[in-house]
Amino acid sequence: MAYPAQDASLRLSPPRPASGKPVCCGPPPLEHYPHSRQRPALCSPSPPPRPGAVGRDRRPVGSDHPSGRHRSGRPGLRRPDCAWREPASAGVAGCGCIAHRFGQRAGRPVDTRRTLAAASGWPARRKRRGDRLKRLLPRRWLDLIALALGLFLFWLFARQIAWAESLALLGRIGPQPFLIYIAVNIGIAFLFANRWWLLLRGMGVHVAYGRVAIYRLIGATVSLLTPGPQFGGEPAQVWLLVRRAGVPSAPAIAAVALDRLLELTVNLAFVTGGILYTLWSGLLGPVLDMRGILLALIPLGLPPLLLFAFWAQGRFLATAILALLKPLPKRWRDPPLAFVEPLRRGEAYIHGILRSNPRLILIGGLVSVGNWVVLLADFWLATRLIGLELDFAQFIGFVVAARLAILLPIPAGLGALEASQILAAQRLGLNPAFGLGLVLFFRVRDVVLALIGLWLAWYVRRLGSPGKTTLTTNLSAPGEPNLREEKR
Repeated sequence: MAYPAQDASLRLSPPRPASGKPVCCGPPPLEHYPHSRQRPALCSPSPPPRPGAVGRDRRPVGSDHPSGRHRSGRPGLRRPDCAWREPASAGVAGCGCIAHRFGQRAGRPVDTRRTLAAASGWPARRKRRGDRLKRLLPRRWLDLIALALGLFLFWLFARQIAWAESLALLGRIGPQPFLIYIAVNIGIAFLFANRWWLLLRGMGVHVAYGRVAIYRLIGATVSLLTPGPQFGGEPAQVWLLVRRAGVPSAPAIAAVALDRLLELTVNLAFVTGGILYTLWSGLLGPVLDMRGILLALIPLGLPPLLLFAFWAQGRFLATAILALLKPLPKRWRDPPLAFVEPLRRGEAYIHGILRSNPRLILIGGLVSVGNWVVLLADFWLATRLIGLELDFAQFIGFVVAARLAILLPIPAGLGALEASQILAAQRLGLNPAFGLGLVLFFRVRDVVLALIGLWLAWYVRRLGSPGKTTLTTNLSAPGEPNLREEKR
C-alpha cells in the first residue's frame, strides 16, 4: 500500500504546541526502512467492529479526532499512521495511536523505528529464546545449589533431634507470643529506616520518613528472596528513590551505598567481637580456633577500606569497570556502560560527602550501633517468649551463630539458619528443640515481613508518578540540587 502524500512541514516528532493539545504526525518516509520487510503496514484493513465491542484498535476515525487534519485514516483501519508525542489526556484517552499503545508517553520523543515496528508486528530487535535461557540458566543453577546446600546442612543436624520431645515443647508455645513478636518486628522494620533517612537529609534530599521506610522494607523483601539475605535490594531502593520520589541518581546511589557500608561495618564488627568473645570464653570448645579469628578479622577490614578509598580517590569502581570492559567486543560492552555514568556520579557524590561532611558518617555509625542494640533486644525477646533462659555467654553464642548463617549466600539463609541454631543449642548443652523454636519465630517473622513488603511494592507501583519537588541550594554537596518533597 502506498503512503499518502504529506506536507513537508510535518515532522516525525513535532514540538509540543503552546496550547497543550496533542499533536499527531503523518506516516514516516520510506527511507526509515531500508529493507522492504521492515516497512510496517500501518493501515492494514481490519474486519468491521462487533456491535457493542468497539476496541481501541478498531475505533473509526472521523473529523472530530484531535488530530484529524494531520491523519490520513479511514473508518475500519486497525493501526493509525500517527505517532503521539503528547501524553494521554481526557481528550485522547480512547485513541488507538501506536505511541499510546506501545509506551511512548510523558512527552518523550517517539522512537520511530521501534514504535512503528512494534505496531506492525515486527520487533525492533528479535531476541532468541535460547540466548535468554542461556543467560538465566547459570543463575538458576547457582540458586538451586545454594538452596540444596542449606537444606543439606539442616538435615545433617536435624536428624540428631528427638522430634517427639521437640514437638511437645513447640506445642506449648501458643499464638500470643508469635503475635507479640510479629508486632514488635513490624515496628523495628520501620525504625531501621532511620540511618538511610538521616543520610538523605544530610545530603540535602528531604523525603518523608514514611516513604523512606516503605522503600527500605521493599528492598529488604527483595534481599530476603535473593542469594545472600544481606544484599540484593539495593538496586530496588535506588530505583524507588529515583523513579518514585524524584531524587537525582547521584545522591540516591550515594545514600544507599553509604547506608549499606555502615550497616555492613557495624554488623561485621559485632560478629567479630562475638566470635572473639566465644573463643576467649571457650564456650564452643574446639569448633573455632586461631584460623577462625583470622577469617573473622579479614572481612572486618573491607568496609573501612572501601570508605577510605571513597574518601581518598572517589571514582575507583567506575574506573575499574571501564578497564574491565575495554577489551570486550562492542556489543558486550555497550549494555554495562549505561550503568557506569550513574555509578561515576554516585561515587563522586560519596567522595564529596566524605570530604565535606564527615560528621554525617559518624552520626550514621552511631545510629547503626543503636540499631544493633535493638537487634539484640529483639533476639532476647524471642528467647524469652519460647521459655529459654540464657546467660550472657550463651546468648552471644546463639547470636553469633545466627548472624554467621545469615551471611551465607543462600536465599533467606534457608537451612543454614536452622542448622546454626540447632548446632548452637547442642554445643551449649541445651535441648535442640529450643534452637528449632527460635528458628520458627524467625521464619514466621520473615514470611510476614515479606508479605508486607510485596504488598507495599504493589501499592507503590499503583501510585504512578512521583510527588512534586522543589529545587534549592544543596549545602552538603555543591552542584547537586536539594529536593524537598511537597504534599500533594
